[in-house]
Amino acid sequence: MYRAPRCLLLLASLSSFWACAQDPTAAALSLAMPASENAAPRGPFSAFTYLCGQETQDFRLTDDVIHWTLVNTRRVISSTPGLTGTLVAPINVNINLRTGAGGFEGTFVWSPDGYDGTWTSHFAGHFQGAKLEGDPLTLVSSHVIAQGTGVFDGQRLMFDILFNTAFEHPDEPAGCAWDGEHYVGAVRTL
Repeated sequence: MYRAPRCLLLLASLSSFWACAQDPTAAALSLAMPASENAAPRGPFSAFTYLCGQETQDFRLTDDVIHWTLVNTRRVISSTPGLTGTLVAPINVNINLRTGAGGFEGTFVWSPDGYDGTWTSHFAGHFQGAKLEGDPLTLVSSHVIAQGTGVFDGQRLMFDILFNTAFEHPDEPAGCAWDGEHYVGAVRTL
């Protein structure tokens, strides 16, 4: 992995700009430094996802339990650089029709717009019996860790999937629908 010289790393701070500006080598290197260096800034983030497509692979009912295998295509909207883009997730869902409780697991590839990299993960969670629980209120419980690839190599997303159609959210992108999915977490550097 490319590691920037110390002076280049200081360029992120305006107070350190003058110290680096005195070194012409650092200025030349800063122009050559890949845009990938910490492409997503470290710290907290919030992202809203919108369902843009759903393809059922299998759907069965066994002893009052729905077994559903599907592929969701979602549009992710976030004010954090390196997160707005498209997420494709093959998912397996099991829901008990008597209680509304159940579980889900799957994988995703999250491809941010304008970046040569992705976020990838295997995730799992459970449905809380069709009850809103927690703070904020949510219908699901799931904590996700996603690894960065390409320009996001060396970074990790750690977030909770929250689900409640009452959440305040940005307007839906064209061709997609708000269904209540909201991610709250942080971008971390390994």
